[in-house]
Amino acid sequence: MKKYLLILTLLTIPFSNNNVFADDNNLGGGVSSNAPFAINANICKLNEGKTMEDYHSLNDKFYKWTKKHDVELTVVSHIPFYSNGNFNNPVKYDFIEFLIGPNVGKTWDKWLSKKDAETLRNEWADVATCYVKAASGNFLYANEDVLNKRDLRYAEWNWCNIREGKKAEDLIIEHNRIANNIAESPNGIIGWLTFVPHLGGANLPTFAHIVLYPDVDSVMKNKMAERNGGWKDRRDYETEFAQCNGSSLMQEEILYRP
Repeated sequence: MKKYLLILTLLTIPFSNNNVFADDNNLGGGVSSNAPFAINANICKLNEGKTMEDYHSLNDKFYKWTKKHDVELTVVSHIPFYSNGNFNNPVKYDFIEFLIGPNVGKTWDKWLSKKDAETLRNEWADVATCYVKAASGNFLYANEDVLNKRDLRYAEWNWCNIREGKKAEDLIIEHNRIANNIAESPNGIIGWLTFVPHLGGANLPTFAHIVLYPDVDSVMKNKMAERNGGWKDRRDYETEFAQCNGSSLMQEEILYRP
């Protein structure tokens, strides 16, 4: 029960002191780096004989369909790069697709009710099998200029639970402190956000950190900064505020911007 109370707190009190009602749209598609935003996450495995080319071809049809029905979304894919998988515990999905923006609910309603979506739904079922989750994202640090210009980048994931005795408000203060440090010295980082599951996430930790980089070289420079003393900040954070599972890296691509 306590985990769900914490999740509710995280949903109602963002991990920063940003304006929840911000509508500056500074990342496009109705998404702002100054307010939480809706995310639909599709965790997908390609069906036998299907390829990523089949997926992209189908998505081209989907983008046109959303534009036709005025429910466009930002579409982002994540493909494992440095995963936590191994031969005894392999990664069981091929990609994760994120549908992002204020139209998530409207898109679902039209996707399930419009006659012209029926063929697309059948094609989706033929190409991939997906588990669907609902979540929210909230930026703590964002270099909006770079994020808006670069479509291929890298995302470091780290799933965490809040430490016993800590509250969401404690993490807000600590996250703001860290965000200020990143703004002064990014060390390759172009974005940092928290990802909080809403629906379908009962088997997941409370939240995830997602750190964005423009390229792999920037990832390595950031890890060098960690080796040169930054590890102390990570140690202190994970000792006092959150228990985290360990980082993995995904290749992120912005597939569609409204």
